[in-house]
Order: sequence, then C-alpha cells, then structure tokens
Amino acid sequence: MKRFLLQVIIIISPFYGSAQTIGYLDLPVVGELWIEFKDTVGTNFTLTPAGLGQTWNYLNSFTVHDTVQFLPQITSAAPANISSLYPQANLVSQGDLPGDYTFVRTDLTGMFIDGVHSNLGFDIAGNMVNDINYDVDLLYLPIPFGIGDVIQNTSSFSYVFTDSTILPGALIRATYTTFQDMETDAQGELTTPLGNYPSVIRVVEMITQNVLYEIDSFALGNYTFFTDFPSPTTYAYKWLKNGPNTVVMTATADEFNDVTSVSYFSSGGLVGTNAALTQKNEITLQTNPVNKGENLSLLLKDQNKGATLIAIYDLSGREVYQTQINDNQSKVFINTAIFESGLYYLNVINHNQILSTLKFAVID
Repeated sequence: MKRFLLQVIIIISPFYGSAQTIGYLDLPVVGELWIEFKDTVGTNFTLTPAGLGQTWNYLNSFTVHDTVQFLPQITSAAPANISSLYPQANLVSQGDLPGDYTFVRTDLTGMFIDGVHSNLGFDIAGNMVNDINYDVDLLYLPIPFGIGDVIQNTSSFSYVFTDSTILPGALIRATYTTFQDMETDAQGELTTPLGNYPSVIRVVEMITQNVLYEIDSFALGNYTFFTDFPSPTTYAYKWLKNGPNTVVMTATADEFNDVTSVSYFSSGGLVGTNAALTQKNEITLQTNPVNKGENLSLLLKDQNKGATLIAIYDLSGREVYQTQINDNQSKVFINTAIFESGLYYLNVINHNQILSTLKFAVID
C-alpha cells in the first residue's frame, strides 16, 4: 500500500524574525486533502549538512513517477468491523485500492499512525496479514516541536502465521519493532516545483527496525525465542512549514545516507469549502489557540455577513456546537468552557453552503 503517512513530520525557524513551532493548528483535520508527487529515483538530490540559514532549491530536480492522495475522514468512513480494530483513531484515509485504510490518532501531543488495514493483505516475509495495529502508535508529527528539538519513539506490531517449511503444525510469531529518533537539524529557504517557502525547518529521522521471530512448536500458545534480524538504520528527511498543508517535501535515504526517493506535497485545502475566502482571511478567528473558558471570536467582513449558521466539530467529526447568527452580524463570541482540550474545526454556513472552514485549538 502506498502511504506517505509513514514518512513525515515537523517545522520552523528563529532565523527569519520570530521563532516558530509546530503546534495544534498545524495538524490535519477531516477533509484536508493532501497530494504527494513522488520521485522514486532520488539521484538528482543531495542532502546538505545540518545548520541554520540554508537555501535548498529543488525546482528542477523532480521527475514525478507516482502521485498519491491522502484525504482524512472520520473513522466511520471505514467499515465498522475494520474501524473497531483501531478504537483510539480519530481520522482514517482511504488507500489507492478498495479496502485499504490508514488509521490515525491525533491529540495534543501530536499525530500517530494507529494502524493500517488492507483487504488484500500485506506481503510481509512471504506471508499475508490484513491488519497492522501499532503499540505504541507510530509517531507521525510530534507537537509542540521546533528548531533544535529532539524526540524518540518506539513502536511495534506482531502477527502470527504458520510455515510448514520451518515446522509443520507450529505457529510463528513475528514482532516488528521500529525505533524513531527525530531531530530538527536544519532551517532555511526551500524551493520545489510548487513554489518558494522562505521559512521551513528540516527534520531528520533515524529509523531502526528489528524483527523478532518466535516459535510455538505445538501451537499451544507457548512461544520460545527463535531468532531476530536487526535492519540497517535508514533516514527520512522532512521539510515543513507552519499553518495548513504543513508538509512541503520529504526524502528517504538508505544506511549510507544516499537518497532513494523524494516527494513534494500540495493540497486542495479543505474539500468542499471556499478556499479563496480562507486564503484572503476574510473570515478569521481570534485568539487561536484559545484557553479553555475564554471566548473565541469569529470575525466576518462585510461580504460574508450573509452567514446564517456556525457549526463546530471535533476531530471525530461529531458536532459539538451550533449557533444561528444574524445576516448583519460581523462578530461572534463563542465561550469555550463547554469544550474539552483539543483540536476542532469550525464551519461558517450560509443557507446550507459552507463559506469557510477554520481550525482552532482549545488548551488548558
């Protein structure tokens, strides 16, 4: 299954004015479309050493070999018998093939891969398994996270299978353990085929995987040590910015730090919304993030005073607040005492048409 989710993360820069840090409002929400343009060769790319004030120009380096779409939805968008396997997830994306899903858990500490499912199964060491459920979840985007920060995470998943070539009637348990070490090692200006980004950070992620095989000779649930296979350390580089569509570019490298593939990312924004209004800031929120119990202010300019309804949803897609507004109302105050700490998205609606969708966070 093609999943750019397994390689992504963080952002920012004290070098261009004020320091920036990835936070609550940079996490994706339901309906925020991402498109990955993937170059699977990587020979046109070089990786610079760590440091501040760098200039990366990859405008003419890409030869796109594949395009992948990622559109987060509420977990109910997947069949109930599948989504029930991942009770901690609050977002799910449909894969390229029918029945392929990636489940994501998002909270105030970041974004994590809860698990993946494929109706066709995953070919792992010559065996097929339909579901991968991470424990602890695989880290995707830690928050808050800024220049110079370091974070580590260890996740794993196991599955059981039979293999008559090893021992007829026996059960084999394979446990895949992934260790991630992430550091924002560089900052500067990045250019890709989509444009110039004057202030991004680069995160280097060192990934080490170990596979442990255990055997249950009589299929009685008594596993003993069989053998394990440590894999070479590989690397993933991510260039990110603040705000929506945080991911700008990624690169993967082998144990020798030679680039094997790269991708740049675009987004259609929040699907089904009026992106032009959002981009022009004609509908804005203040203060954001907002402290729990304080008022969140929604400002509407003259051309948007025809709005009739405000609806707020949590990351599961559940509506948690709704209020009617007058046609000539230019400011709406929303008391956040009723909200739990977390990330939300707000729809401004005019007679069943969404004028704009905005993200905000409530913090303690």
